[in-house]
Amino acid sequence: RGLYTTGTLTITNSTLSHNLTVPGEGGGIYNAGTLILSNSSLSVNDANAGGGIYNNGMLTVKSSTLSAHYAKGGGGIWNDASGTADITDSTLSNNISNGDGGGIWNYGTLTLTNSTLSRNTSDDWGAGIYNYYGTLDVNNSTLSDNYAGYDGGIFNHGGQVTLSSSIIANDIYGYGANCFGDPIIDAGYNIEDTDSCGLSSANGSLPNTDPMLGPLANNGGPTLTHALLPGSPAIDSGLNRLCPRVDQRGFKRPADGNGDGKSICDIGSFELQST
Repeated sequence: RGLYTTGTLTITNSTLSHNLTVPGEGGGIYNAGTLILSNSSLSVNDANAGGGIYNNGMLTVKSSTLSAHYAKGGGGIWNDASGTADITDSTLSNNISNGDGGGIWNYGTLTLTNSTLSRNTSDDWGAGIYNYYGTLDVNNSTLSDNYAGYDGGIFNHGGQVTLSSSIIANDIYGYGANCFGDPIIDAGYNIEDTDSCGLSSANGSLPNTDPMLGPLANNGGPTLTHALLPGSPAIDSGLNRLCPRVDQRGFKRPADGNGDGKSICDIGSFELQST
């Protein structure tokens, strides 16, 4: 593997790639301590579990990219039962699991904020995220274009999943939907292009609604994102009270994206700037 840590470690402006730990956990990093990863890139690392990162401690990922990893479970990140993970302003893309959790396999406590999960693949459940008896909070994030054998976006197995001001759409699956398994909590102001996540218009959410996303691309900032196309229903449709100060790219939030003179937070990880 690339790194094994049981103490306190901060990694900044770094690249870890092409590490192999099979059989074993944590192809790029195995963390059993306190790890802060910022403005960095992990790619093409392989493991039995957690191709990019296997976390059994306290993990913070900020403004970083985890891509093109492979594992039998948790292609990008495996967050174990005693693990706490906070992922902010980051992108997990093109990660592969030949089991569950192409992007993330969560058994502990994980918060995803202002982040993008895109083009992740799993042979079985949860191409974006597989939540196994864990606690998962997804805030102002975008899940799109994830592919699974059974369900494409989030699979909740016995845990608690809360969606807030997020987009989950364009997922591809053998059968199932964007969300599958046990019920997911709609905390409001979410968008889904099908009707599988239990979203309610009474909460300001929009089921069966195309969010009108651009492809995963360099739209500014340190990580790739899905831009909101003109006319997207996500523009100026969020809640300012819970809006992060900046979007995933570091651009100001909220902004007047639709030109009506009111600055309102956009749904998802991308904030369209004032016209």
